[in-house]
Amino acid sequence: MEHQNRKQLIIDVRETTPTERHNKVVEIFKGLNPGEEILIISDREPIHLIAEIKHNGIPIDESAYSSKEREDGAYESILVKGQVAELHDGVKFTSMDSERHYLDDMFSPVGVYSGDSYKVILTYIKGGQCIPVHSPQVDLIFAVIKGTGTATGGDQEFQLEPGSILIVPRGKRRGIVARTDMEAIHVVSPAPKDEDHKEVQAKISRGECA
Repeated sequence: MEHQNRKQLIIDVRETTPTERHNKVVEIFKGLNPGEEILIISDREPIHLIAEIKHNGIPIDESAYSSKEREDGAYESILVKGQVAELHDGVKFTSMDSERHYLDDMFSPVGVYSGDSYKVILTYIKGGQCIPVHSPQVDLIFAVIKGTGTATGGDQEFQLEPGSILIVPRGKRRGIVARTDMEAIHVVSPAPKDEDHKEVQAKISRGECA
């Protein structure tokens, strides 16, 4: 294998739910030293993780990225920790078009910024997919850019269209069902913890939306 001089950590995420595997890989990568790498074994090429890692301010050596499909259909992908990123003023600039990434089996949350008090996510949901109803301990602002669907907020239901904005306080029920392909800016405060994802992950694994 290439890069024999690098310390390598092997992570098999195939048995981990999609939302959990994303956070798991980013957190592990954050803890690596410059030059160390992770070999991810997954059921699809995790190219979107590069953008997520960069948007979290974690240095990554993009030139060292590689991925190959095995005979059994699994992918082996290598991500290498880069040198410490240059200091900057924290300004982020991106777009819905440049970050667009839909998933076949669930909604696609593309994190573009994570701070101590909030996290910004660009959310892509294919028609028929959903963000299952859940009640995490985070405030939510969900602003629809494209598409139509239905939202649950507390004990109410709302029809979503471009320009719709859903605001839900922490601890209250929230969920989205996309009728057509939907794209939205999704802000949560404070930045969610692992326990805030558990209800969503369990419902996704069971194929539930309500």
